Amino acid sequence: MITSVSVPPAGVPRAAHTLATIQRGGATLARLTTLTVTTRPRYSSRAAAAATTITGMSSDAVTDAGLQHLAALCHTVLRCVTLLHCAELSDLFVASIATSFRRMELLNFDGCARLGDETMRSILSPHSQSRLTVLCFARCVGLTDQGIQFLTDSYASTTQSLTHLNLTCCNGVTAASIPRLASLSQLKFLDLTGTAVLCTIDMLGAAGQGLGVLQVLNLTAWRLVSCAAVLQLFPQLQKLTLDGAAQCLLEDHIHDLPPPGAAAARGVQSLSLQWSRAASVAPLAAIVQRCTNLTHLALSGSECVTDAMLSMIATTLHHVHTLELQRVDTITDRGVGSLVALKHLRHLDLMGCAQVAALEAAEFQSMQLLTFLNVAGLDGATHPTSFMPLASLMRQANRLQTLLISANFFTSAVRC
Repeated sequence: MITSVSVPPAGVPRAAHTLATIQRGGATLARLTTLTVTTRPRYSSRAAAAATTITGMSSDAVTDAGLQHLAALCHTVLRCVTLLHCAELSDLFVASIATSFRRMELLNFDGCARLGDETMRSILSPHSQSRLTVLCFARCVGLTDQGIQFLTDSYASTTQSLTHLNLTCCNGVTAASIPRLASLSQLKFLDLTGTAVLCTIDMLGAAGQGLGVLQVLNLTAWRLVSCAAVLQLFPQLQKLTLDGAAQCLLEDHIHDLPPPGAAAARGVQSLSLQWSRAASVAPLAAIVQRCTNLTHLALSGSECVTDAMLSMIATTLHHVHTLELQRVDTITDRGVGSLVALKHLRHLDLMGCAQVAALEAAEFQSMQLLTFLNVAGLDGATHPTSFMPLASLMRQANRLQTLLISANFFTSAVRC
């Protein structure tokens, strides 16, 4: 059985010709269930009797006509389609094949800029008999509020449940569409990076009333929501990303948080507040005190991370295995030294922390599980003797798999 058919992008100038060639083996493609068209080709060395996956075609060469060859061939069993950055595909293509993909469970149109509202209408029309549970329209700039209305109206009138929705950088979708998402009551994954960035907490709250099982939420670049309010709205969250959210750490919203020790927020395992701004450390401290089961914390570029905050993290978040602190200019050697209390730490990123100068090997040797350490951009040239213990660290940290350091850092350490 053929499990993977790879088509090198340089091998055939147009994907229409490629698929026409593959079509000659019609009997073998009758069981095709997964189609992936990507800009990063993979090559397979094995072949067998019945194809289930085609991957690796050059997406910038894929046209409507090319994919129609394949759709006509495997219309009864195709379940998963991923088309990445296929700029030549249009709504007309999707409309022409919508009725063919009646068992479709996953559609990923990431970067297919010409696809929009009509595509949403086609795949969710009653005669398409959609079984979709995973839908990605990331970077589909043709999608607007009208398309979101098609989406929510469709699932409101069916027993099917959408569990994953990605609307990253859909600039045509405004804040007015966010409350409509409440009808997607079984949604577990929602990515709104760069979409509806002016949405208020009230609008998000209207959506939150229906999204009671949401586990993963990405609101990167949103301007008017706070981390505290989001945690209160979505008590089942396991992963929250608010990178670059201008008001995510406002003191005014601390009262929105449940009291320390309450069940709400304790289920959050991953929290990313990179490049956040705050007048004080109080909001972040309040969040850390409540999200005590975090395993991944990303605070790169944050202005409210201090030595005292690192000490609090080290004594409160006992389960953290990944800590990202790139370009945090407000922490020093003292704060980094307190992280030895994180016995489960595996991944530590300190790249470009301007005030971190001296790393003692002894501090890191107690981190027995550490496998990744990034100290690139630290000032080894200014403090050459500070990094002498690195050689000892590399000898004794048996589990360390990746160590990233700057060229001048390495040269200075060796010269000493």
